[in-house]
Amino acid sequence: MAIITASTTQTDVKLILPVCAVALGLILFSLSAGHLFLRDWPGTVEVTKNAVMERKKGVTVLDRQIAYEALSANPSGRAQVSGGMMAYRAAEEAGLTSPDGLYWLQQAINALERAVARAPANTEAWTWLAAARFGLEGPSGAAVQATDLSIQTGRHTTVSGPLQMAMANVLWARLSEASQLAVNETILKRWRVPGVRHQFAPIIFDNNGAYFVNRALEGDTVASAEFMAWFKEKTQRRLREVRQARKRRDQAPP
Repeated sequence: MAIITASTTQTDVKLILPVCAVALGLILFSLSAGHLFLRDWPGTVEVTKNAVMERKKGVTVLDRQIAYEALSANPSGRAQVSGGMMAYRAAEEAGLTSPDGLYWLQQAINALERAVARAPANTEAWTWLAAARFGLEGPSGAAVQATDLSIQTGRHTTVSGPLQMAMANVLWARLSEASQLAVNETILKRWRVPGVRHQFAPIIFDNNGAYFVNRALEGDTVASAEFMAWFKEKTQRRLREVRQARKRRDQAPP
C-alpha cells in the first residue's frame, strides 16, 4: 500500500491518487452489485452450466449415486477425479449447505483424496479438492493446503483455471507467499493472451474478484487499463442481462 509522506512530491501524489481511486471503485462496485450475482459459493460458470445441463438431461439422484459408486470402484486416478467432480456438481445442485449437499461434498472429498494419493501432482484433483473442502469446512487449513498444492502443481497449465483463481481469491490472505506470487504471475500471463481472457469472467463479480485480478496487473499499466475497459464492458452486459431477466419474470403470466 502506498503511503504519502512529507517528502512525497506533487507528481507522486498525482500518480498515486488515480490508482487508489480505481482500487476503491472496484471494491465498492463489488460490494454494491454483488447481490445481483450472488451464488451459493464463488464457484465457476463451468460448474453451474454442467449442473443445468444435467437437469435438462433428467439426471436423477439415483443416477448420480450409481455413477459415483462405479467411478469409486475404478482404481484409476482419472476415474476418482471424475467421481469427485460429479459429486461436487451434485452438491452444488442440491445446495451446498443442505443435507444432500453436505453428503455429496463429503463424497467429493473422499474421491479426490483417493485421486491425489494416486497422483500427487494432479492439479485438477487438488483444485476440486480445495473447492470441496471449502464448501464443507470453510477456510480450513485443509482447504488452504489443497489450494496451495493446486497452484504449485499447476503453474504452467490452464486446467481448472477459473476455479483455481476463485479459490485463490477467497483464501488469499492464508496462501503461502510462493502461491501468491505464482497466482499473480499466472493472471498477468493469461491476461496477455486475449484468447484465454474469458477465464476471468466467472470470478470478477464475486468476493471483490475484479480487485483481485487488477491487483495482479497493477505493475503493467497497459494490462491494467485493458482490464478496466474489459471489466466495464462485462459489467454493463451483466447488468443488461439481469434487467432483461427481471423484465421477463415480471411479464410472465401468473
